[in-house]
Amino acid sequence: MKVICLVGFLLCFVVGCSNSGSSSSAAPKQVDLGVVNLTYGTPSKHDLGDGRSCVLTASPFQAKDIELIAELKKGDKTITTRRQMPAPLDKPVQFSLNDVEVTVTAHIAQ
Repeated sequence: MKVICLVGFLLCFVVGCSNSGSSSSAAPKQVDLGVVNLTYGTPSKHDLGDGRSCVLTASPFQAKDIELIAELKKGDKTITTRRQMPAPLDKPVQFSLNDVEVTVTAHIAQ
């Protein structure tokens, strides 16, 4: 019985070790949208490539900050949503949408 347990343990160890070396996570895609002119409550769509887009919507928050809602979309389907609050106006903000690192400088159009 001890031999069977030992063989089972060694088998699990070898299989576990061989799988950990073969799996590697790809580095996230970096996208800098630059300065984006937003209007409160109006979605602004930005192409990320690979059939995906980022839709940004701003809401008032404080004098120099906004609430920024970012949606990762593929076609018409929303993949994930991120709420960034507070997000400073006219300063770069970075956030993740799944495997995409997005940098954006939000500016409210007057």
